[in-house]
Amino acid sequence: MHFSIARGAIWEVKIPFREEVTQSKVRPAAVIGWSKADGKNDPCILFLPISTLGGGAQPHQGDLPITDFKSCGLTKLSYLRTHRIISLDPRVLHGKTHLGVLDSSLVIQALDEIEKLFDVPALAFFS
Repeated sequence: MHFSIARGAIWEVKIPFREEVTQSKVRPAAVIGWSKADGKNDPCILFLPISTLGGGAQPHQGDLPITDFKSCGLTKLSYLRTHRIISLDPRVLHGKTHLGVLDSSLVIQALDEIEKLFDVPALAFFS
């Protein structure tokens, strides 16, 4: 199985809950990177979950608004959750829906936020 994965692509994937990792919810997530392995040594794709912050929730530090949500295939104002990087096997995309693509400036902004929130040089790490 081969997927053409691009940084900023938005896919519907199962996102595990932080509080109960055995449970998950299908939600949009944006690709921010992938393993450089040749696919035989435990490949992975790095995603940032996307949330509408329903229920009156407020954005966290590092949450970036996706203001052009309609052009990205989303139905309402959503936030890119830069503090919630997740790693998933590429096989999770099999049969899943590709929604759209983030604007490249938002992807760069997300990488900058990751660098601020975590002790990693994000732009070097994800280049």
